[in-house]
Amino acid sequence: MRKIILLFQILMILLPAVSFAQSRTVTGTVRDITGVLPGVSIIEKGVPNNGAITDQGGKFRLVLKGQSNTIIVRFIGYIPRELRVSESGRMDIILQTNTNGLDEVAVVAYGTKKRITNTGAVSSISASEIRTVPTANVQNALTGKLPGFFRSRVRASRVRMLPIFISAG
Repeated sequence: MRKIILLFQILMILLPAVSFAQSRTVTGTVRDITGVLPGVSIIEKGVPNNGAITDQGGKFRLVLKGQSNTIIVRFIGYIPRELRVSESGRMDIILQTNTNGLDEVAVVAYGTKKRITNTGAVSSISASEIRTVPTANVQNALTGKLPGFFRSRVRASRVRMLPIFISAG
């Protein structure tokens, strides 16, 4: 009986050390040739639910949960990179721009489509045009600026009004 208790005590002492050894923390900065990149996605390979996003200074911190020891770095307009995590856990990542096919994708209200397969009309508006409209609501700023787009409010109950967005096409 004493051997079982002793074995149990040894396991209780060693178990936390084993569990801490399984996770590693990766920190670093993501940049391009012009400077730091905020909003870059960093995902652990093989564990799609484990990821981080860079802050305003391009810095990130990610705790690895899997065994792959590899991260995938993605950002719109840049070539995705798959990198092996260094022993120190500190990484400075430089992304290269990817200009191939950037103008061939259109974002539509229900997803994205390639321009070649799109059969409807696509309208665009620049951010500078929206900034000049004196409203706190983006939907109100778009009303009347894009052809075929208007906003209407429908009474759903006595308390709430639901906005409805209609785009002709």
